[in-house]
Amino acid sequence: VLSLDKVNINYIKLAAAEPRPYMIDSDIKPVTCSTAFGSPSGHSSACVLISLVLILDIFHGKTMAYAKPTYYRTCTYIIAIILGLYWSISIPFTRYLLGAHSLDQIVFGSTLGVFEALVLHFVVRDNLMCHIDMVLTEQNLISPEQVATARERHVKYFQPESEKIGVSFVISKL
Repeated sequence: VLSLDKVNINYIKLAAAEPRPYMIDSDIKPVTCSTAFGSPSGHSSACVLISLVLILDIFHGKTMAYAKPTYYRTCTYIIAIILGLYWSISIPFTRYLLGAHSLDQIVFGSTLGVFEALVLHFVVRDNLMCHIDMVLTEQNLISPEQVATARERHVKYFQPESEKIGVSFVISKL
């Protein structure tokens, strides 16, 4: 996850070539800072990416039989959301206060982190899990019935009513 973020950040920094605030204004004295370009903020992107991926995967990505969606009412879910928001706000804010990044660099990095987390969770995760199931089935480590049962439970508990028909159709074709 972080390697994908680091690659994206470095390519965009080279393409944008936007200087850091202390490179433009001599009144800004950074505590410690890189001499590379500043946009987008890698710290902002990474902290938003990690907190959002963890919350999405832990609370919204379970496919086990016992994982019924009752987490919205739990104290653990609320605490996780608060800690994720705190982390996603405090790290970019400190980067701004330290003079390492300007506001637009922080917003760009945070937005990139949200985009990467959503793509990883909603596009990559399910395809990766299907591939792992297929490999484990081919190696006879799990049975095809176990895979089908887990997928049916996932559709039953976590998909909206309007999508259940389409998803079950796609699963039956796999």
